[in-house]
Amino acid sequence: MSVAEDSVLKVVPTMVWGDGEVNQNVFNSLISGGTPPYDDADVLIDALDWIGNMYTLLTGGMHPDLTGSHITVYKHDPIGDDWDEVGQINWEMTPSGTGDPLPRGVAGLINAKTVDPDVNGKKYLPGTIESRLTG
Repeated sequence: MSVAEDSVLKVVPTMVWGDGEVNQNVFNSLISGGTPPYDDADVLIDALDWIGNMYTLLTGGMHPDLTGSHITVYKHDPIGDDWDEVGQINWEMTPSGTGDPLPRGVAGLINAKTVDPDVNGKKYLPGTIESRLTG
């Protein structure tokens, strides 16, 4: 299988607490650039790089008992109006925050911005250290 130019992707990083409880975040993106169609393995590696770079900026404010497990990528199927799995890749993320995490079921809200001022979004971040929250 391959991924076509301008395909809508759902990228789902999965994180696991030391006791086995699972947290996931969901990011949507539009694939472009390079030479389509895109090989599934390349899409997974690109997703791993993207999520890895993003979470590297956040790990200092996250509790070390929450670690990265894997990333699953799906592509939108406009004909069936559902999501087809592209694949899954292992993901290592080791937070380094110190202090007490927010209670389970509570997550810090971050406002993520990009170099394009029109592209930003908010995301709940599991494992946030209480002392990292502001106003």
